Amino acid sequence: MDVTDESHQGGSLMRQSKLTGMMVIVACLVLASYGYAQQDIGLKGAGGKLGLVDPENVESVIGIGAFADLGTITPQIQLEGNLDFWSKSYKSFGAEVSFRDIFLGGTVKYMFQTSNPAWRPFAAGGLGFHFVHFKNTGSNFAGSVVMEQSDVKIGVDLGGGVFYLLNEQIDLLGELKYRIVSDVNQFTLQAGVLYHLKK
Repeated sequence: MDVTDESHQGGSLMRQSKLTGMMVIVACLVLASYGYAQQDIGLKGAGGKLGLVDPENVESVIGIGAFADLGTITPQIQLEGNLDFWSKSYKSFGAEVSFRDIFLGGTVKYMFQTSNPAWRPFAAGGLGFHFVHFKNTGSNFAGSVVMEQSDVKIGVDLGGGVFYLLNEQIDLLGELKYRIVSDVNQFTLQAGVLYHLKK
């Protein structure tokens, strides 16, 4: 594959990511206007997550995250803020390679009703920014060679999971996401705990 083909594919992925992001934004606006009278927006809880991240072109790694329950647009539609982090370092052909990704964004979750209210499955979609950093340290006849690059990429999240009500103030969380990010698409499988703030 030549450089022209790679550039074409990269441009197609970027356009696809932007189009998907625009669709998510439009859907959120429609849902917001529909549920305005029922909304209950505000900081309702906070929690943490830990799990496995499997990025494209990078070995799997453990990731950590924090999230905030920002209330509901309707009884079934919940808003969430997310902050996630992972970093990976490894050797490749004698070079030291490191990759870091910090994600900051928001998620809309549709909560499905079940016969057991303790279990709350959901489908999720989100949008946010990935602050990525890449570093490659190698050597040649002239000495040490360092290649380093930082970038901010728009990412789209698609996924689902389930909350389990442990008690009145604590929920357990299991979640699977696919993140669409230019050059760094990634699967994440996470478990977490949500602490509900007292009213």
